[in-house]
Amino acid sequence: MFALLPQRKYIQSARYIKLAEAGGVPRHREQLEVNPAPLIACVLDALPINRKDKLQVNVNQIRVVANKLFRGVTVPEGPHRDGHEYSVIAVAHRANVKGGETQVIDPVSNKVVFRQTLNENEAIVIDDERYIHYATNIEPAEGEAGFRDIWVIEINRWENRAYGRAHERLAMSADE
Repeated sequence: MFALLPQRKYIQSARYIKLAEAGGVPRHREQLEVNPAPLIACVLDALPINRKDKLQVNVNQIRVVANKLFRGVTVPEGPHRDGHEYSVIAVAHRANVKGGETQVIDPVSNKVVFRQTLNENEAIVIDDERYIHYATNIEPAEGEAGFRDIWVIEINRWENRAYGRAHERLAMSADE
């Protein structure tokens, strides 16, 4: 069973996201217009978690555009962790683009342990406590424009949630 929490500003922890424009910065995200419950249920079925645990799940819908105005930068912060127990990258749509290779990196050796350009309706579940992840930029495959739509799903046990005033206070400090 899922319950929608009241909408709050989205804040990625400054401890993990070192890009000044993103780490520790409260950002507005539009309310989703679709019900992500089927996707979340599918993801939870693939995880080694106790289904009786209370979880907090963030769902972000992101479009990366590549054209004359936008360079198609998929991950401006570079290889990183999100600071969650699990991160899921799911590709919903690719329109006239090349690139966008998803990479999972061992933070000790800095070796890429997984690399693949995910197609529509493909996803990867990342143990965010163990690995760093990244995705290469996109560019139009032909012509002048293209885009890539992804879902980023962040999962934590309720006691480790990335939601609420305590999380926001900690996330805005790089000393977390």
